[in-house]
Amino acid sequence: MEISPVFYLCPKCFETFETEPSHHQHTVLRIDTAQLDVESRKPLMDNQGNLLSSAPRWFLEMTGMISRRLPTAAALAA
Repeated sequence: MEISPVFYLCPKCFETFETEPSHHQHTVLRIDTAQLDVESRKPLMDNQGNLLSSAPRWFLEMTGMISRRLPTAAALAA
């Protein structure tokens, strides 16, 4: 059995789904784990290394709590 790198997450109640739910009471986020880089999986920290949020960066970006990072030139060349 192959495990899909995609799952669905409700940012309100944190319920997760393997397939897109048709009758969930909140809008869900589609998460493709194959597209997440290492930096996106880390929690948000300031320049001194202090934790600003325990949520991973991808969650904060997808819920609009912070703006998405622009890809670096090195990432675009890869």
